[in-house]
Amino acid sequence: MRYFYIFVFISIVYGIYLFSYHLLHGDLLFHTDIARDFLLIQDIAVNHKLTLIGPRAGGIPGTFFGPLWLYLMIPAFLIGHGNPITVGYFWLVLALIGLGITYYVVNKIFNPIIAICATALFTYSIIFLAPGFTQSFAPVVLSPLFLYIVYLFVEKKQIRYLGWSAFLSGILIQFQPAYGSIMLAITFLISLFLLVKRKQKRFLLLWLISLLPLSTYILFELRHNFLETHALYNFIFHHNTQSYQQVNFAYLVQNRMEGFFGTVNIINNNTLFYNLFFVFLNLCIVILWIKTKKSGQRTFILLIYLYIIGFWLLTFLFQGTVWNYYYLGFIPLVAIALSSLITYLPKFLFFCLFSLLLVIMIANGYRSVTLWQSHFSGKDTSSWLLNKQVAKYIFQNTHQNFGYYVYSPDEFGYSKKYAMSYINLTDNYAEKGYLCTKKPITYLIYEPTFSDSHTDPVFWKNVEVNIKTKPVSIKMFHQVRVEKYLLTSRQIKQPSDPTMICGLQWR
Repeated sequence: MRYFYIFVFISIVYGIYLFSYHLLHGDLLFHTDIARDFLLIQDIAVNHKLTLIGPRAGGIPGTFFGPLWLYLMIPAFLIGHGNPITVGYFWLVLALIGLGITYYVVNKIFNPIIAICATALFTYSIIFLAPGFTQSFAPVVLSPLFLYIVYLFVEKKQIRYLGWSAFLSGILIQFQPAYGSIMLAITFLISLFLLVKRKQKRFLLLWLISLLPLSTYILFELRHNFLETHALYNFIFHHNTQSYQQVNFAYLVQNRMEGFFGTVNIINNNTLFYNLFFVFLNLCIVILWIKTKKSGQRTFILLIYLYIIGFWLLTFLFQGTVWNYYYLGFIPLVAIALSSLITYLPKFLFFCLFSLLLVIMIANGYRSVTLWQSHFSGKDTSSWLLNKQVAKYIFQNTHQNFGYYVYSPDEFGYSKKYAMSYINLTDNYAEKGYLCTKKPITYLIYEPTFSDSHTDPVFWKNVEVNIKTKPVSIKMFHQVRVEKYLLTSRQIKQPSDPTMICGLQWR
């Protein structure tokens, strides 16, 4: 028993090291969504433009995440003067808080053995997320606490926890509307059943508390003529029009099945064998706990599966794709359920099986970090190191104000735009760069274009930017191309396409 404890504890420490490896080397994932978040945070913290909504949501056109994630990042953003690495360390703190919450909740309901096992599985199941967080990571931190509060309402029959459940449901919607909305719906149905059974229907009014964290949405809707409400209405009742992607039932079933496998399979290896193995394993857990005499532990585990099954059934009401970041919040809950098997298996057998699973996950975590360092860090266009290197090169090799344009296949180019803005604001250069502006010295920054891209860099340069001359120099940073132009006054006066995406109007 003691040696098992030591092994699991050391594995957690090593997992935290792997989780922070990219930060120790000064890099993090900086793709379009993360860079967009930094530009939005900069808009709030530096330009003092408060917002009632966060970035746009990908599932339903015209809808948005809440702004809470952006405001949560502001202290770290200000401390680091906009340095993404400083914010990355704050993300690490959030992950550690998530581990601590998981250990605390499981220890309260079960015992320290199950708590440390669940924490270890949780640690390695989120290493693939470590390089870069979006608001969808917040439910990963909060879901064990949320379930624990629902459990206290269900098992202990304490009404105040219904109020906290309603409040946290609204918070989850702020961070991840898809996940939070379904968790709220399931929790409301649970409370409705129990309050009717307990003859306490008047306490359904406590669900009004969920409006508090949703107040930013409400204010936004009132100020913008119910923009998101109309978007939701059109999506639900006019989804089969040309305005929305056509999705047939066969695709829905396939997408939901893949998502369900991704929920219960915590080792991030989506081969058929592992998917079926984890489905079978979780089915065994459900059957074992159902057969157990009623207890608090039984209630907690069955609540986990009630939410998982309920989530995937309710997603069929949504005629669109369910992406993996919608259901990341189930990761720690599945880790808890798997660790609860020690209650039924002989301890020696459980220790052997758990150790084997943990070794596989450690190997996967090590492989992820190795691939990051050898193939991604400082090389990929979504590496912060590479984006910073491009921006530093331009500023260091230009001795007057200059203009620049950024080309990317997604038309946003947020990663380069933030890196240029960050270097401009923090490195005290006398020269300034002006985005989407022609100057005597003008740079064009290109991200790579793949064969299936709908955008064309030649058309972008010649027609949208409206520069037809040849560059005086070309510098390559792996796949990123930087072209320097010396423009005449006549060339400067030739206007660029005013519809080019330069700001955050598209969020």
